Amino acid sequence: MLLLQKSPTSTHVMHLYDIFVMKDEEILVLEYPHHGMTLCKYVHRNRGRLTEIVVKHIIRQLVVALQHCMHHGIFHNTHMKNILIYPNSLQVKLMDFRGALILPETRESASPTPPTVDVFDDALLNSANVFLQELMNPF
Repeated sequence: MLLLQKSPTSTHVMHLYDIFVMKDEEILVLEYPHHGMTLCKYVHRNRGRLTEIVVKHIIRQLVVALQHCMHHGIFHNTHMKNILIYPNSLQVKLMDFRGALILPETRESASPTPPTVDVFDDALLNSANVFLQELMNPF
């Protein structure tokens, strides 16, 4: 999460304000998602009937958010419960980075480089497949 707070930041990722490190736990202070809901809840609320225009808008934002994460060396495990949407504006934000992975290239280099296709190809394909299945068959 800290890697994503470096410049340039993205409006498509929940903002981390502070971290408190305790003896047995860490407490993250994140932006408050006022009027937001998970994409899963949004799809269920709309009974799975999203228009093509809405789906394209959501996917475009997700691609931008995931590119931002990859640029900063993070692989976000994307599924509808880890995506926040604001129903009035349809703005999308990634949240819940517990399942995220730090890409190997960024652990050793000062400037992260996008991974080669074979680094996380199975994970990326699986994540995309699960997300599209959830979006197309929410019930």
